[in-house]
Amino acid sequence: LLYIYLVLFMLSGLESKSVTNDKSSFKYALVVEEKDPNLNIEKWMIDGNFWDSLNNNPLPVIEDNDGELELEAWMIQGKYWK
Repeated sequence: LLYIYLVLFMLSGLESKSVTNDKSSFKYALVVEEKDPNLNIEKWMIDGNFWDSLNNNPLPVIEDNDGELELEAWMIQGKYWK
């Protein structure tokens, strides 16, 4: 019975999300795999609104639209991402 309550509790946190196949609706598409378990990158940190453009640079150009946003170089270097 406890197991059933636990499963129901876990499922209650799930929310439905719509999926689109329209690639033009995305400004940027990033596939991210976190290799360092201590690295906590939030969605807003890699949202297109915080980036000027990639322009084939080794590190993306950061446009800080939020005075509280502090991204260190190690957070976006390729060795942490596949």
